Amino acid sequence: MSQFSVFDLSAVLAGAAAVACAAVAVKAKEDFYSAVFLGLTGLSVAALMGLLGQTFLAVFHVMV
Repeated sequence: MSQFSVFDLSAVLAGAAAVACAAVAVKAKEDFYSAVFLGLTGLSVAALMGLLGQTFLAVFHVMV
């Protein structure tokens, strides 16, 4: 049985957060909550970009 590294765990958590926040954003009945969860989806995607070594792109994604 192989051990997960910190990178693997972080990538799985950021990916799961992105998918979960996107699903909640689609299902939310209030526009405000949809916007909040879409923002969290964007932050999760930026975290994935940062983990993959694309720090400039991740920072730009957060700023936008």
